[in-house]
Amino acid sequence: MRPMLLTAAAASLGLVPIAPEIFWGPMAFAMIGGILDGTALTLIFPPALYVAWFRIKAPPKGAAAAARAAPADVAPAAPAEPASAS
Repeated sequence: MRPMLLTAAAASLGLVPIAPEIFWGPMAFAMIGGILDGTALTLIFPPALYVAWFRIKAPPKGAAAAARAAPADVAPAAPAEPASAS
């Protein structure tokens, strides 16, 4: 998501210098609006379409925290023995 937002911001801000001009101004404003609208639609519509198409359900409450927690039946790793200085 971050690269998309940075690219859209760079493209939109790159058009700001020509926005006040008489000849190029309307085109610059139209392109800035299109870039911002397209970015917003891209960040919202494809994920929503994916969830609807594959019928993905929200995880139950607390499932994310339980998945991140370490399993209790796994023993911690033994510390490595120091190398002998011979």
